[in-house]
Amino acid sequence: MSERAAKPFDYQLDAGMLIRAVLGMIGLTVLLLADLSDTVSVVLSLVLYVLVGTDVVFTAVRKLLKGNIFNEYFLMTIATVGAFLLGDMAEGVAVMLFYLVGEFFQELASRRSRHSIVALLDLRPDRVRVLKDGGEVWCAPEDVAVGDLIAVNPGERAALDGLVADGAADVDTQAITGEAVPRSLIAGDLVLAGFVALTGRLIVKVEKVYGESTASRILALVREAETKKASAERFISRFAGTYTKIVVLLAVLLGLFMPLATGAPFELWLRRALVFLVISCPCALVVSIPLTFFAGIGAGARRGMLVKGGHVLEALAGVERVYFDKTGTLTTGSLTVARVVSSGHHGEESLIRLAAAAERHSAHPVALALNREAKALGLFLPDTETFREMPGYGVEARIEGDLMLVGNMRLMMREAVSDVSDVPAAAVHVAVNGRYAGRIELQDDLKDNAMDALASLRAGRIGPLTLLSGDRHEAARRMKDLLSLDEAAGELLPEDKARCIEMSRQHASGKTMFVGDGINDAPALMMADVGVAMGSLGKDAAIESADMVIMTDDLMRLPEAVSLGRATKRVAIQNLVIALGGKAAFLILGALGLVGIWGAVFADTGLALLTILNAARLFFLNPSISR
Repeated sequence: MSERAAKPFDYQLDAGMLIRAVLGMIGLTVLLLADLSDTVSVVLSLVLYVLVGTDVVFTAVRKLLKGNIFNEYFLMTIATVGAFLLGDMAEGVAVMLFYLVGEFFQELASRRSRHSIVALLDLRPDRVRVLKDGGEVWCAPEDVAVGDLIAVNPGERAALDGLVADGAADVDTQAITGEAVPRSLIAGDLVLAGFVALTGRLIVKVEKVYGESTASRILALVREAETKKASAERFISRFAGTYTKIVVLLAVLLGLFMPLATGAPFELWLRRALVFLVISCPCALVVSIPLTFFAGIGAGARRGMLVKGGHVLEALAGVERVYFDKTGTLTTGSLTVARVVSSGHHGEESLIRLAAAAERHSAHPVALALNREAKALGLFLPDTETFREMPGYGVEARIEGDLMLVGNMRLMMREAVSDVSDVPAAAVHVAVNGRYAGRIELQDDLKDNAMDALASLRAGRIGPLTLLSGDRHEAARRMKDLLSLDEAAGELLPEDKARCIEMSRQHASGKTMFVGDGINDAPALMMADVGVAMGSLGKDAAIESADMVIMTDDLMRLPEAVSLGRATKRVAIQNLVIALGGKAAFLILGALGLVGIWGAVFADTGLALLTILNAARLFFLNPSISR
């Protein structure tokens, strides 16, 4: 079973497997209930055995030729062939049939996990506009080469990574980066596959082929996550090899030594040895733990969490302390006016009034913030005589005879606005008739669910909760008081944050989580036991450094992630107990002759099905955090 589980991203469920299982069920029913002659019974048994057991036998032979004798396929082949030789043909068919049924349900659970993961990464269009010979040609993204020019019109999604060669536009990056505020792109700026143009047309020079784009690299990381095992998975992998050798030796002793020791008929102990072999097949052992962690990864994907391996889920289960970056992590990007600074020619309300009027025909988040502020202040906005939006810069409008410029510092410098020296760049700047009039400083709002997320973490007995920010000390303290955080530190460089995490790991028990935006937080993300990047799929630092990426930029995913880690660990332990405890009990009963071949079938396939169904419960996990 485990070999099929290791095949990544094979989307279509094997219809042939289902057909074989159904035909096998019908044939076994006929074999057991119909009054058949001996010849017909033998022929039907052989046909059914070939139908449902060929894969197992071929795999056993292939492994045998490679020198790998002690495996579940070898055990099942020997046991079922022995059952046929002893005349228990229906039982031999049943072993292979129910193994096939168990394999089918394992495939079903595994593919559901894979589908959940891949659905999150459906970010790229299946065709792209390529500029060729003075026109546009629709091509598949796979056929576009580095250096080609592609066009992205308003409302379209970029298919490949590249740099803006011409044009300017505001782009929605939320599907990739999780940022609520659109970015203004001009010539030379980076475009990632998945960006959506909102205003303006972009000509993009392709920098990476389709297979090397950001979204493709995420797919590769998901595949890699399947190979990153938790400690429980590594234990099972080591234990299964030793276990198989031991049970084969015990089966040989039962079949050859016990008849001599007890004087009982050789056939009696041979039958018990075959039953023992069927029971001993390590299907439940090999499947239970890996499938549990893979189901956990799939369950996380359904909630917008890309978990990069079973070891991350295991670490999430032990998280006790959480450190947060501030900007882009605890704040939402929904802009509000924080401060208005006039140059002296206009009052503060007059500056808001003129800027909001100039921006009233724009859908840019800055424009919306200015108009919300004007409405809150009850200001009357005059009509605009002319209006021109300049993506990547701002707007130009004529109001009451005056020419207004509202935008970023790039716009002020391009239009050679006077009196702009020694003015902070991080603001919305306003100029009237070519003369600087003042600036409007905006701030991010606190995320709506930040309070609830932190309360949920505390309810799960996680703490302390600490803010590590590069912002001013005063801003860090205000955020600490606002959110009732346990500790806060400001004016930290990226290496300072990593040093704080390192000290915490050295002097405190339990696991440490760091939550950042993935830009300047790569050192801290790597230093933490669990590094979480919020809405940072498009940022290389987050992709490489974080253990988990929360694609929806929703802070409530943090307590859900911890809950998922704890639930996955509980299910893994339960499956381990079912597999080991159940096997041990049935092996003893089989050796004593208290369980026949049908009991052996349940001990093999039945226990495997129980662990598969138990792991599938993770898909229906209640996301509320619990201890």
